[in-house]
Amino acid sequence: MQAIVQLAEEAQIYLKVDKFEVINSVGAVTLGATVNCEAFAQAHTDTVHYDPSSFVGLTWRPRNAPICVEVYSTGRANIPGAKSHAALLRGFARLVPELLQYSSSGRPDPPRDAANSVTGRDTPPDANDQENVAIGVSVQSDDPWEGWALG
Repeated sequence: MQAIVQLAEEAQIYLKVDKFEVINSVGAVTLGATVNCEAFAQAHTDTVHYDPSSFVGLTWRPRNAPICVEVYSTGRANIPGAKSHAALLRGFARLVPELLQYSSSGRPDPPRDAANSVTGRDTPPDANDQENVAIGVSVQSDDPWEGWALG
């Protein structure tokens, strides 16, 4: 709606919106570890496109996943393709263990305030809000996978 108002005010273009829906959601994440893109691409030749001469990262589209992931050696990743916030979080949670196998550490450094960092919200999600609670992060255990579970 902000774009419609801005178009009307600044360009005198008036639009009427009858139906509005989100068709694509994009997320970004930092794994807290570098990723060996070359080794990852060699191990996933059928689902990864990696050409360092044309793009600095790799593009990974895992089978049966609703999302695609652009992974950079710095440990940052863009996650386009989800139709909802919950699908974005669920899809990426499934991919994290595979990415970590090719990282400089066995697990990412959990953010100081994991709930806000993962959901992108200013306040932690309500425990009963299943749309926004998809990944939990725990720094209490030596088990690298404890706390990384779907909600």
